[in-house]
Amino acid sequence: MIEKRYLDVDELSKYLGISKWLIYKFIKNREVPFIPFGRLVRFDRMAIDKWAEKRSVRGYPRRNTRPGEIDYSLFDMPEDVLAEIRKMEFTDEPDGPPDLDGQAPDEKRAGLAQ
Repeated sequence: MIEKRYLDVDELSKYLGISKWLIYKFIKNREVPFIPFGRLVRFDRMAIDKWAEKRSVRGYPRRNTRPGEIDYSLFDMPEDVLAEIRKMEFTDEPDGPPDLDGQAPDEKRAGLAQ
């Protein structure tokens, strides 16, 4: 049996195994390659295959990471850039511990201390 090269939304939904709603969302946001014919759209199967290949996730985590830990192997960056990023310390804590009276050092510097 010869497979069709151009698919409609229903056929593409079955081909990719995703909902028609998601395909319409991709069309609206112009995230998927399509060919408009007035109110109709068609999808070139070869273009869809290339598009899907580009969306595939490479570099799946090779190790388990702890919560909040970053697996830098997922980033597609040169190794020297990743090395610099690894050196940085990411924290949500304030610049320093509060003083004994409960005010942060920044407040004292700004003259807000009473």
